[in-house]
Amino acid sequence: MKRKRPLILCLLFSLFMAGCTTVERRTSWEPDDYFSYYGVEHLAGERSYGFIGEGEDSLWTWSVTPPEVEGTVLFLHGYLDHSALSSRLLTFLNREKYRIVTYDLPGHGLSGGQRAGMDNFDEYRESLSRVMAYWHLEPEEIVFIGHSTGGAVVLDRLLSGQKAKGAVLAAPLIRFNHFKRAAFLLNHLPEKVGSLKTSKRPTTSDREFTEKKRRDPLGIERMPVNWPRALIVWEKALPDGPAPVETPLLVVQGGKDRVVAYEDNTARISLWFPRAVIKYYPGLKHHILNEADSDELYGDMERFLESLE
Repeated sequence: MKRKRPLILCLLFSLFMAGCTTVERRTSWEPDDYFSYYGVEHLAGERSYGFIGEGEDSLWTWSVTPPEVEGTVLFLHGYLDHSALSSRLLTFLNREKYRIVTYDLPGHGLSGGQRAGMDNFDEYRESLSRVMAYWHLEPEEIVFIGHSTGGAVVLDRLLSGQKAKGAVLAAPLIRFNHFKRAAFLLNHLPEKVGSLKTSKRPTTSDREFTEKKRRDPLGIERMPVNWPRALIVWEKALPDGPAPVETPLLVVQGGKDRVVAYEDNTARISLWFPRAVIKYYPGLKHHILNEADSDELYGDMERFLESLE
């Protein structure tokens, strides 16, 4: 039985990770094909795009600036996703006349780096700084929107004392589900286990999005174990108690989310951000920005963004 324990724990660990099954990764795209494939070719305005750096150090980034601009939003996607997947959010922001800036996190989408892996959270922290410098963004003028791991990157930035006009955290990641169990597992994994297969469990009730993600040419099938290890190290360094940050903050969280430990996460965010508004949506899952029944959520987001003007 002792010999079987690591395998059993591996299986348990893989259950909490939300992933996708994919066709072979596609790394080369014509820009028009890329934007058309992911359903964002209709966004109104001037589109700019390119790579920051080269090779494994590269970051794919793009922006859309509408004819009339109400403000600038920088969107950070979640783990195992990439910037173009959240077309519903991007369409909403474009309709509301926001300039959109976004990019693929290291190891995701078209960006370089270890596929879905990280040795240190600094990789995500530094990627955001590089993107902001590339687009010459002034922090006080930016509204950050981060989903899941993207939300963790935004949290990390704000807790370090960096400024922002405001931020929206969608199902933000601090601890994932079964966090303590996973930490125990990581200490007992055989050295030869370098990655785990991602889960096929749907993380939204929107069947169209689920199928789109399942067939995504930029999707990811395996999670390197260095990623949760680095996340656990990062989480341990977060403030234990109140660390008041005055940045206006909206947190939107689905009640059917089985990926993040949202009750613990939102309680900690409330300590850190006394001005935070936390909204729960009982029927929504982890990919809350891509849910079919998300009118209430986007109404709340619209009102929050308007309050920052």
